[in-house]
Amino acid sequence: MRYSGVGGSATYFKVPVWYAFRHEDGRVQHITGTINLAPWEPNRVQFPSLLGWDVLAQFRLTMDWAQRSVELHEATV
Repeated sequence: MRYSGVGGSATYFKVPVWYAFRHEDGRVQHITGTINLAPWEPNRVQFPSLLGWDVLAQFRLTMDWAQRSVELHEATV
């Protein structure tokens, strides 16, 4: 798959994924989906991995810069 944008274009591979999140009460939540994975290149090693919006949308996100923490909490409806 090839994507183009402001910074140019890149080829990605669509890969199935399976996430498992352990809650504080011991429950494990499983989320399945796909991600677009770019080929490995030495100049990308310093970039952190990210969860996509498809996963993040299922949680309430809390970030505390001073503590250097990011937490995912069950979304309440």
